[in-house]
Amino acid sequence: MSEDVQPYLTNDKNADDCSGGTQGEQQKQSPAPKQAKTEASAGVGWNAMLAAILAVSVAVSSVTTFFYHHYFVPQPKQIVAVDILGYMATQKEDYVAGRINDTELERRFEALENLVVSFGEGVVVLSADSVLHGVEVLKP
Repeated sequence: MSEDVQPYLTNDKNADDCSGGTQGEQQKQSPAPKQAKTEASAGVGWNAMLAAILAVSVAVSSVTTFFYHHYFVPQPKQIVAVDILGYMATQKEDYVAGRINDTELERRFEALENLVVSFGEGVVVLSADSVLHGVEVLKP
């Protein structure tokens, strides 16, 4: 290749320079070490900014979650389990054995319903067969 085409084929920043200088002249115009140092410190700036963004995000999420759980989520006052299946099995045995009649059976089931409703809205009532432990089990 001829020497006048050579400057146009390089990957140097100064390749667009139409002065027709040689490669030696173009290499002298390479970036100074000061620019390299600035670029290295810019990487530290991005890391610090990323760490700050992450810290602020975690802090805001934690505070939001704390206030949500303490002021907006309704907390049940108590959880109670009622042995409904055992009660119904006992009533069935009494009815089949003839110890109670239809009206007495109906009255006892209404009493069970009234017991469950009497706890109010602050109490969660579960069936005793679905509870493993840690909850007071009532037998009507």
